[in-house]
Amino acid sequence: MLINKRFPRQKERSRKVFSTKDKQQKKSIIRQSLEGILISLFGLGALIILYTLLVNFDWILITNESFKELVVGLYQFIIAFVNLLFVMTLLAFAVLSTFILFGGLWRLVKVISLICKKINKRYQYSGSRRFR
Repeated sequence: MLINKRFPRQKERSRKVFSTKDKQQKKSIIRQSLEGILISLFGLGALIILYTLLVNFDWILITNESFKELVVGLYQFIIAFVNLLFVMTLLAFAVLSTFILFGGLWRLVKVISLICKKINKRYQYSGSRRFR
């Protein structure tokens, strides 16, 4: 072990990183009881408001209407999705048929150029015989 003579080694002190002591002061009993009472009163008020809403509204009708609207919306979404798939299929078919058309035309051009080359070779071959 290397020891630096300039800085003599001090006694190792153990540091407590996770100390068990609470660094914050504990809340007083009066404050804790006041918080408990206020939270309980808030919960009770929320329950009273919920009860008055349940009494004043016809929740079964609202629930049935919302489920009906959900089903209608889901049906419309499915119909729109099927229509979109149909349009995408037609578009893909149009692109594919365009590629097939250009591929066929390219092959025809290659065959025509091959025929023209063969005709030119025959003409050049027969023409060179005549003049010799």
